[in-house]
Amino acid sequence: SSKASDERVALKKALTKDIPHGWKSEIARLTPKQTFNSLRNQRSDWLRKYPGHALADDVRLWGVRIEFFAGDLDAAWDILLDVYKRHPQRAASEMYYLLRNGNPPSAAVLSRVTDPLLLTSLSNEDTLSAGRWDGLWKLSETAQKAKWSINLQERLLHWAASQPKAQALPAKFPRQSRAPTAFWGKARAIALAKHGQTTSARKQLERTPADAQQAALLGGLYLNARQPERALALPKLSTHSQLYLVRVALSDAQLRKQRKQAKGELRTMLDTELAARAKSWSAAQKLVRDRARKDRYTEAARLQKKDTLAYARYLAEHYTQLFAEVDSGFLRGLSVHYEDLKAPNERRAVERAMERGDERWRALEAYTKWLEKHSSAPTARQVLTEADQLYIRMTSNGGASGFWQAHAGKTKLVARLRKVGKTVRANAH
Repeated sequence: SSKASDERVALKKALTKDIPHGWKSEIARLTPKQTFNSLRNQRSDWLRKYPGHALADDVRLWGVRIEFFAGDLDAAWDILLDVYKRHPQRAASEMYYLLRNGNPPSAAVLSRVTDPLLLTSLSNEDTLSAGRWDGLWKLSETAQKAKWSINLQERLLHWAASQPKAQALPAKFPRQSRAPTAFWGKARAIALAKHGQTTSARKQLERTPADAQQAALLGGLYLNARQPERALALPKLSTHSQLYLVRVALSDAQLRKQRKQAKGELRTMLDTELAARAKSWSAAQKLVRDRARKDRYTEAARLQKKDTLAYARYLAEHYTQLFAEVDSGFLRGLSVHYEDLKAPNERRAVERAMERGDERWRALEAYTKWLEKHSSAPTARQVLTEADQLYIRMTSNGGASGFWQAHAGKTKLVARLRKVGKTVRANAH
């Protein structure tokens, strides 16, 4: 009726006027409680007079704004749950506003939700708890063919995987490996691995559809189980992960075995790492197929025998051209990984890999060797400056700088360089 519409318009104007736009905390501070009570009463009066009006649910939703700014979040959510039964899309859009602004429903409100689809959509890290987990899992098992069932299980498993080690797995946590979706399998595996059940986690991931994340997770478990070759064989494993396994984890014998069957980029990666581990440049030359790399090895061998200083400069000038052509992203990741590593054996393996595979480190070795033999030479001070500048570049620029900052200063090589440096500086005076 015209009267209902007029009163509705008046109520909307009162809402706009009495509850201004702004931050919730500021509005709550500036708006008297009696204003909220007055708006509640006006809304209730309209709904009581016109319960069957076509826009009655729209007026009911206005109550969400009143209760939200008045600080009664449960009341706001109860309004939304009521309207959701008749207008799910409209109510869901208002729910999104509350969720986006960090106002999820309380456990009391969630206990009143009967629609499993809505309950699933409201289950996340903000609303899940150990106390609710088992009940929700039991609910998911009542309709296992429904899409919401698997979605709810994914959310529950993700929550379990996100909890600290000290918190035990829920009683209803699934004991059998299966993979209705890739996310389901990965989340279950992460939760198991976090609680030390690594064998079960591996079995779960082996049943989970392969993708980059599955390969990274399973590869990590294989590596921890000292099975790096199984990790390297994973079809979806990233190039950076392959590079870490090849440079750090695999033994010489394992590298040679893998080299027999590898193709493409992986074969080149294996060739280059074996070359870096070779005892001589001539031996290294036999391990690579690239003509340009073979020629560089020939020149390095010639200079190593003929002129130690020229050899040092050649190595420094050919950074990333003799061994692994790695990008800065991999090296930054390796630096962070090294900093966090606790296992001494793996730390040492990373150190050996970086020392043999970084041309600049080999250049520092050659510079130091030359300086130790020529500490009184007229050019010794200039050569020392070159070595110092190279060391500064290694520890301050590029993706590997974090690693070299943490490692280089503790090595015997740098101790030798510092010692001979003192001698060179003393002789210069």
